[in-house]
Amino acid sequence: MKIDSAHFPIVWMRNDPALAEPLDQVLSDLSSLLSLQKPFVCIAMDAPQRNSSGNDVDERRALAAWVKQNTHSIQQQIRGHVQIVQEAQEREAMEAFSVAFFKFWGYPMYVVADVDAGLAKALSLLTDA
Repeated sequence: MKIDSAHFPIVWMRNDPALAEPLDQVLSDLSSLLSLQKPFVCIAMDAPQRNSSGNDVDERRALAAWVKQNTHSIQQQIRGHVQIVQEAQEREAMEAFSVAFFKFWGYPMYVVADVDAGLAKALSLLTDA
């Protein structure tokens, strides 16, 4: 994953394996965004890829520890995650996953069909804040 905050407060989560950064860099980037103490929305067009390096369990533990340590800031500042999924069947699966996403991250995931709907949802989350 790569965090692209060039359009802050809309933060693009790039899950292209060619752009992937180590988890510690991703968490550092998220920590930097949280340190701004301003609301933002995460948006992504592609789902995260499974880790094939063999460190999946260690990375999950590190991620869970980071989330636990930053729960208050996460819930105060991240207004939501907008996931763009064009395929209807995949969209339904992602909507079902959004329940687990909320339980882990502490903020909601909204699933939309295209970029325009995603940007509109992101803007509405920011203006309703």
